[in-house]
Amino acid sequence: MGKQFVQRRTDGERLFCGCRFGGRTRAGFTLIELLIVISGLAIIAGIVLPELDSAVSDARYSAMLHSLNEMSLGIERYRIDHDGRPPTLQGGSLPQLLTTTNRRGTIGSGPAFICGPYLLSPFPLNPLNQSRVVSRTLIAPPPNLENRVGWIYHTGTGQIWAGLYEGDASGRTLDPGGAILGP
Repeated sequence: MGKQFVQRRTDGERLFCGCRFGGRTRAGFTLIELLIVISGLAIIAGIVLPELDSAVSDARYSAMLHSLNEMSLGIERYRIDHDGRPPTLQGGSLPQLLTTTNRRGTIGSGPAFICGPYLLSPFPLNPLNQSRVVSRTLIAPPPNLENRVGWIYHTGTGQIWAGLYEGDASGRTLDPGGAILGP
């Protein structure tokens, strides 16, 4: 162990207390001090990361509910303008919600096409499975939503549901950060 020393100013007040090793003042941290700090940070990370995963999952579910609400309102506004008829499913989407239509639901532009658009952005992405595809169901409400990808639409009633499968159409799953896992 080195000698303890105290430097004092000329008026006797203490300035510095340290330890000398081989004529030099000790600076820095010991290995034990670093290990204690690193293990403390690891424990804190172990406590915080599961909460972060839960918050990301909750945010993704909240975004899905917002998109579902926007589409439901768009479908309802379309039905009001088109004498109660819901939009038709065309190629895995509902294009009448994204552009102008006439009273019969035909897509076009010009003075006869006075209805719409009902969604101001591109067709919403389902944040649970990163899909914009709308599939048709004959049963309302559809069974097995947790195994479905994208959005599920009942053409007779105009109701829409979210596929709750947290992966993509190829079966790859999503981690809580939204990255695709698997092959």
